Amino acid sequence: MSKKTSTPPLKIGVTPANRRQTGPIPGGEQYRWRPGQSGNPSGRPKMGSLSRACREVLERIVPGDRQGRTYAQAIADRLGELALKGHGPSIRELADRAEGRAGQSLEIETRPVGAFAADSRADATPELEAEALDSGDGSPS
Repeated sequence: MSKKTSTPPLKIGVTPANRRQTGPIPGGEQYRWRPGQSGNPSGRPKMGSLSRACREVLERIVPGDRQGRTYAQAIADRLGELALKGHGPSIRELADRAEGRAGQSLEIETRPVGAFAADSRADATPELEAEALDSGDGSPS
């Protein structure tokens, strides 16, 4: 069995020996950012290596293709063929790529809990009001 050791209590105003001191670094002025200088001059990479590799593949000519199409053109043609046959995912993919994905809307219905707002009291049913009063959320008596 190993004996548990406890750390001694911290003393106020004393820096522990294993802690670096904070503050300016002597000679550190030469490494500071200059006004108007960016810390990341190239900015965030526009695309990752996988995206770049996929784009390169899509731009290549399909070997043995009689029409001399690129992979991207061949894939788009195949999607079109499947869409004409009624393949739902292909129809959706073509539409999303051509027109942009349709926005999604979300409706949220809320009801007051506890104390009812003055304008919602007129719409409140006795059952809802009783339920809110029974919940004990600080409702008025």
